This record gives sequence, structure tokens and C-alpha cells, in this order.
Amino acid sequence: MALITLNKLALPTGSVIQSVTTNFSTYKTTNSTSYVDLTLSNSITPISTSSKILLFANIQVNRNTASTQEVHFKVQRNSSDFQIFERATVGDGAANSHMLSVLDTTHNSTSQLTYDWYWKVRYSSDTARVNDGFTGNTSAYRMCTFTLQEIQG
Repeated sequence: MALITLNKLALPTGSVIQSVTTNFSTYKTTNSTSYVDLTLSNSITPISTSSKILLFANIQVNRNTASTQEVHFKVQRNSSDFQIFERATVGDGAANSHMLSVLDTTHNSTSQLTYDWYWKVRYSSDTARVNDGFTGNTSAYRMCTFTLQEIQG
């Protein structure tokens, strides 16, 4: 049986050309009020300058203070700020799953694109934790995922 190949550039607008997912299960904390590297990163090499890159990040975050706190996220593309998410509120007690997504329509490249996530808290008295199942329970790790999809433009 012959292998059938598709011309990826001939796909209809909105088609997924390629998809790349990475998982991150390391337990991390921050009480920084300036953005620090979350170590959640992924790369994709577009086949077309007119395609779009859809970013999906599912970030598992918790806190260790008795009240609700704000955790802020941003994503960089090739070391330059790309999108800032003003805040994600972390509630009292349980781990929270934050699904953050953004569509990159401005990459204009067929070279590798690397997207990196950064995070901070609003007040230095707060400590946010990533991949912690429940308050202080480091044996019940959760996992963040980060998916990049090239979309036909």
C-alpha cells in the first residue's frame, strides 16, 4: 500500500498543520513580585510565515496563604514579551488549574519559535506553588501541559 502525503500548504484555513506538547511536573514555588522563569517551555518550527500559532497552557497552581491571592503569568516568544495575563486568582485551599491560551498571528517566520512561561505573585508575603496537588502535599504532584499548534492561515 502506497503512503499518501498531503501538501500541508494546501490545507484549508483553520486546519491544524502540526501540534507539539510538552509536560512539566517539577514542583516549584515563588514569592517574587517580579516575573521569574516557570521553566515551562515549548518550541515549534512553522512551515509557513502566514500560519498562526495557537498556545494552550494548563498550569496547576496552588498557594500557601490563608486568603485568596493573585498569580500573574506572561509568555515570551524568543525571549521577548509576547502576552501578559494580568492575573489568575488562586483560591483558598485546593490546587487550581488555569487554562491560558493565546493566538500568535504575528510570528512571520519559518525558523524555530520558542515560547517560555514566567510567573509572579502580587505580594511578596504570598507564595505560589506549581504542581503541588494540595497544600504542602508534595507527594501528590500535578502536571502542567503546554501545547503549540500551527494553524493554517
